[in-house]
Amino acid sequence: MNYNGVYKRVCITFDLEGHIGTDGHLYWYVLTHLISLYLRCASCDFARVLPPVRPDPKLRGSFLYRLFRLEFCRKYFKPLVADGFLKQLVDAKTNNSEIFEATNYLLYQLIPQTAVMFEKIPCHLLIRELMVLIHQRGINFRYIWLLAHLIKRDDFKR
Repeated sequence: MNYNGVYKRVCITFDLEGHIGTDGHLYWYVLTHLISLYLRCASCDFARVLPPVRPDPKLRGSFLYRLFRLEFCRKYFKPLVADGFLKQLVDAKTNNSEIFEATNYLLYQLIPQTAVMFEKIPCHLLIRELMVLIHQRGINFRYIWLLAHLIKRDDFKR
């Protein structure tokens, strides 16, 4: 039900997995927070909610947790599949190549464009609003190192 009291139908998919923890208890993992509240689950698995960025071979299973931001997906010119880099996919080669393209766009176009944009913002505003600004642009905070490297301003580097 929305805030006007009107019922809305919401279609979702989710995984329900059970694992026995090292403490011997059974823990349920589900895809969405809503479902986890309903089932009173121990934690949530957000893999496959959003598409993954290109996996890092040094980080095991990074395609499950290093995801594009929703803002990026909304603005990107092509829809991306959230199941990228899963071995079970029929059209994995095409889907994975599109994710590679999107990751390259993020790293080599969007982040450098954002650095240029940040050159024009007063430093005191930039530092205070930095996380909001990069998230609005669809950039995860884990890329702050790249953004900081590309910003040429001395007052920002301090």
